[in-house]
Amino acid sequence: MGVSIFYRQCPQTTRNLAVFPDTPSGAEPAALVPVGGTCVAHSQSQPGAPPKLHCNAEGDWMVAVGGCVCDQGHQPNHNSTSCQACPVGQYKSSVGLIPCSPCPAHSRSVTTGSRLCECDSGYYRAPSDPEISACTGCRTTLPTSPYSAYCVLLGWFLSWELWDMYSLLW
Repeated sequence: MGVSIFYRQCPQTTRNLAVFPDTPSGAEPAALVPVGGTCVAHSQSQPGAPPKLHCNAEGDWMVAVGGCVCDQGHQPNHNSTSCQACPVGQYKSSVGLIPCSPCPAHSRSVTTGSRLCECDSGYYRAPSDPEISACTGCRTTLPTSPYSAYCVLLGWFLSWELWDMYSLLW
């Protein structure tokens, strides 16, 4: 007399940027075994929705809940199994599933995984400009239109010795 014991299991898988381990299926035909996943490298759980899959009695994964999102400077690959660093010349300033973007005009990223792009030499962003805005440069030649921009750096200080206490030099 021989006894054979067998069981079904859901194989290890990666979905929604999370890894789920080999998991034995439930004993009952309608049983669903809930399994928590682990976010892949350079990702984090969606706020309020950690990754979870359910293993059914046939050994199939089903009913995905929640998931993970890529960190700043990283984007999901084509099948959402990993987060890849943004290539040089691109950036991603927020956490999420959006792809990396090319650097704005007159800016660059010099390393992979950039969260923002630095202005090229001779180009600047005002402190109030968003980091995603293009950098602007200073003109060194006479303008060809009345709307051409020049950069002017002004230094000023109050002069206590000249004129009176309210004189301003610049």
